[in-house]
Amino acid sequence: MPRKPEIYSNLFATSERDLMLVDAVNAQSQFLSMPNPYIGNKRKILASIFKEIYDALPYNDIKSLCDLFGGSFVVGTFFREMGKEVYANELLLSSFVNGYALNFATEGFITEEEWKFLLDSRDVQSTDFFVSDKYGDSRFTKREAEYIDAFYTNSARLFGVNSPKFYVANASLMQFIMTHCFVGGRLNSGQVIASLEHRLQHQRNENSEMNFYRMKPLVYNRKGIQPHLYNDDVFDFLKREESSKIDMFYIDPPYGGQQSDYAFMYKFFEEYLARKSFDEIEYLKLASKKFSKAKTYGESFENLLVALPKESYWVLSYNDSSWSDIGTISGMIEKHKKTVVVKEIEYDYKYRASGNTTGVEYLIIGK
Repeated sequence: MPRKPEIYSNLFATSERDLMLVDAVNAQSQFLSMPNPYIGNKRKILASIFKEIYDALPYNDIKSLCDLFGGSFVVGTFFREMGKEVYANELLLSSFVNGYALNFATEGFITEEEWKFLLDSRDVQSTDFFVSDKYGDSRFTKREAEYIDAFYTNSARLFGVNSPKFYVANASLMQFIMTHCFVGGRLNSGQVIASLEHRLQHQRNENSEMNFYRMKPLVYNRKGIQPHLYNDDVFDFLKREESSKIDMFYIDPPYGGQQSDYAFMYKFFEEYLARKSFDEIEYLKLASKKFSKAKTYGESFENLLVALPKESYWVLSYNDSSWSDIGTISGMIEKHKKTVVVKEIEYDYKYRASGNTTGVEYLIIGK
């Protein structure tokens, strides 16, 4: 069960900076209190990211911000809570759907009657049984797989594919599956969904199937300006007219080391939404490899720097297991920005294959 967020008082704040830091810590606490089982998300260091940006840049002059590689969407949503107009982009549809729910799943958005229909209805003739055919008895029991297929069918029938309620319903299902099937912080053949045997034997599940009747629709009560969310390749997003008017870009790409092919890691969820096998999903064939393959990463990174608006501030996140050393990365940025500073934030990466659970998060700030 999510823990109750701690609320810190600003009673002893003596400056605008102190007041803003208290607001940032309280906003971070809200994110720590909610489920979000996505690898690499920055919710533990949101206030630290804010502090470094506030100290390095004219924060009050920054009206709009783009979370270019949205991922879990917590960074963009955090800055929404801090009063900025946020643009957030993500290539993976499953992550985009989760980010949509994080920002737009208000209380009562899915009614009790609608949720009961999603859980109870069975239309065998309309169900394609994609998950059952591909993953039954390998990553899910047959009964679980049939239930997952029925849920998709019900949500598509009731709300229509790609509608707001469809997104919230399926984000709820995907997070429920992730909570039960990503066990021990370990990947299975490069994927977050564990093998059925490993998952059932894990102490979290005690040889029990998932009980989908314990699942609830996600409810997040957000504040601030409604964000602009996009499901684009980053280079396509940067061709949009609105991208040229954004004041600051927060850039948190896959780091290019081990476990950076997020499309493959979350392939089940991409397949679930697309209703087709991973190698048949056109938008993933090339775009998802630009920042995961070591041989092409440097070229893709340089192309990204060229595509970014030069007038905006850039804040890039990397760590000490990234595709290249931080000196090389910051040196590439220096070719495009007059001033580049590097800040360090200690962070805990529990999913690292090496077993080294601590590391340093670097913020490379270009202005």
